[in-house]
Amino acid sequence: MKCFVVLVFTLIHQGKNFPIQNCTWPAICNCSEINGYVHANCSHRALSKAPLFRLDVVSVDLSSNVFEAFPSNLPERLQYLYLANNLIKTISNYSLSKLTNLENLTISYNNLNEIEPGTFKLAFNLFHLDLSHNKELSLSVLTNISYDLQFTNIKVLNLEKVQCTYGLSTAVYTKQVQHLSNTSLEELNLASNRINHFEFGMFLHLPKSLRVFNVADNILSFGAYILNLNQLTNVEVLNASFQSSFHPVKPVDFNFRCKDWKSQNPSVFDSVHSSLHTTKRNLGAQDIRNNLQRKMNITTYFPPNIQKIYFHDNLYKFVFPEFFFNTTGKLTHVHAQNNIIYEWEGPLYGMQTVEYFDLSNNFCSKISPYFFIDFLNLRVLNISNNILGQSLEMDIDGKIFQNQRKVKVLNLANNKIAVLPSKIFQGFSELTHINLASNTLDFFNVSISHLHELVSIDLSSNQLSGLSEETRASLNKISESRKIFINLVRNPLQCSCKNLNFLSWMEHSKGIKFLHFKNYTCVFQNATLVTFRNFTWLLKEVEKECASFTLAIAMISALLLVLITIIMSKIFHRYRWKIRYLYYVAKGNRRNKMTPYDKKKHCKYHFDAFISYAEEENKFVRELVAYLEENFKLRLCIHHRDFIPGTDIADNITNAIHNSKRTVGVLTSSFIKSYWCNFELNMARMEAIYSREGSNVLLFIVLQRGVLKSLPLKWMDLIESESYMEISLNDEKELSAFRIKLAQTLKADVN
Repeated sequence: MKCFVVLVFTLIHQGKNFPIQNCTWPAICNCSEINGYVHANCSHRALSKAPLFRLDVVSVDLSSNVFEAFPSNLPERLQYLYLANNLIKTISNYSLSKLTNLENLTISYNNLNEIEPGTFKLAFNLFHLDLSHNKELSLSVLTNISYDLQFTNIKVLNLEKVQCTYGLSTAVYTKQVQHLSNTSLEELNLASNRINHFEFGMFLHLPKSLRVFNVADNILSFGAYILNLNQLTNVEVLNASFQSSFHPVKPVDFNFRCKDWKSQNPSVFDSVHSSLHTTKRNLGAQDIRNNLQRKMNITTYFPPNIQKIYFHDNLYKFVFPEFFFNTTGKLTHVHAQNNIIYEWEGPLYGMQTVEYFDLSNNFCSKISPYFFIDFLNLRVLNISNNILGQSLEMDIDGKIFQNQRKVKVLNLANNKIAVLPSKIFQGFSELTHINLASNTLDFFNVSISHLHELVSIDLSSNQLSGLSEETRASLNKISESRKIFINLVRNPLQCSCKNLNFLSWMEHSKGIKFLHFKNYTCVFQNATLVTFRNFTWLLKEVEKECASFTLAIAMISALLLVLITIIMSKIFHRYRWKIRYLYYVAKGNRRNKMTPYDKKKHCKYHFDAFISYAEEENKFVRELVAYLEENFKLRLCIHHRDFIPGTDIADNITNAIHNSKRTVGVLTSSFIKSYWCNFELNMARMEAIYSREGSNVLLFIVLQRGVLKSLPLKWMDLIESESYMEISLNDEKELSAFRIKLAQTLKADVN
């Protein structure tokens, strides 16, 4: 039907179509003249008999009428006859006897149940024969018509659905097609005939001219005939799709009286059994048995000139194991979508020349890293609508696509992909289109900087809130040389400060086109959903929100900084003397390796006491030190004599206190005012607390009466907790007693 319409359409458009009258009698058809040829359109006229035609009519359309027999009174110059959708049951051997010029005959969708031998024998010019959709005809008709067709110029033979929809499986045998080897047949359609297998060696009897072989919508099983595929020498297109497909049950289907029972063909078992014992074959049956028993890999030889294989929409459920194909280097297209190939183990060897491979919608959940290793020239790879998310997520080294450097189009849509490793695309170098739509990606940070030919990325219907900075940088770099199209529709993009850089990038990217941009939606932090129809306004709103947010953060940060500074200052001020003491002690330990205090070994101190005094009491202190050292053999430390020259004053003070058993403070008004006296007093206090385990090491000499009343409050606790002696310099006896008492105190152990 299609071929006939195409032929007429071609004639109409190649030449002028002039409506004419009276090309039939009675004048019930629409007639027209095309390039000098007369065409009569008599379709949909409820005709049961053909009218009389003018002798120059070459094309007749009698489709959609009520003919029960093949029409007579047809013009002898007839070339195109279209009889689809009638009620014709039989074609006798004299029906076409006068139509020797007939080239195209379509009798599809009739009630044909018999074609007598010799029917087409005289149709020498016949090149297109369509007998499809005659369910009562059965494949047994092949025996008759194949013999007749060897005398014709047949190019196209359509026997689609000449078996009843329901019934036992059928087979095609050598004797049914053996005469076709004498024809120039180029296209053979055996679709929808419940064919289960082909007799072993049958392909050898098909004509060498055959280019298109259609066996779709059958129930083919795996059998020995597969090993004969290489006998289809010049077949370029092989269609084995829709195998074991379910056909909806219609009551009308049970009204047909199928002729399957009339077949005199041997049974399926007999056919296979006899063929396996045929020794004159390209591959011996014994070799087949031996290989199968040893479970060895068998190389499947495809037709040597095969270019396209259609193996889609089948109900086969299996795993793609390691397999070897011999394709002789011409196979370019493989359509294997809509099957149930649920695991792809591979590798599939012999696929070096394949450029288009469709494995979409196969319920596949596992793919081997080496499955595609032999697809070296692949240009288009469609593996969408599977369950490959986990396998792809585990491919952290990018091995699955390691050899697909020439792929330009990659379709990974609807694969339940949640995460893609950064190296997943490292094997590609010429990729132009990536489809990752309808997955569950919430983050996209795949390395694409090496994809210099990239044109489009479809990330629609995912869970993306934006694109990473690395991805944006890569896209900017690529867009410098070409326009890039990105689809982010139906993603929960975020209108937040965190995403502000991404939104600004969308606004200012010159070489990037966002498809369906106005349909994008964005969610604010208050859950408000806004479209991108007024994106400039939306971006300003986000910037305002982020500006106030930034100000709030700055103020809070400043407040925290001030608060922390105050707290640290308070802490430092409170523990300032402890901190300074620990610092100087640690510093002195590194330099002098001071010996820590030990009550049992206090004799190791260098001095019995360190004398802390103001410069105004220098004379008194010198006399006191000289007296005590000479008469009581005490070792005393005073700054003007015992401090190490060149050493920092604070270091000298700390070392002196740390290496003295006691610290004696000469308390005067000058002492109270002196910075260094204050420093020595506080260091001695810290020494007592942190190095002497709280021992009483401080001793005060009150040299001026009334000085205690002028002491700062912070010193009062020291006077109350530590020992002190008051002395009058005017009373010699009192001074002498003081010296003796002081010497005894300094010689005594610290408690």
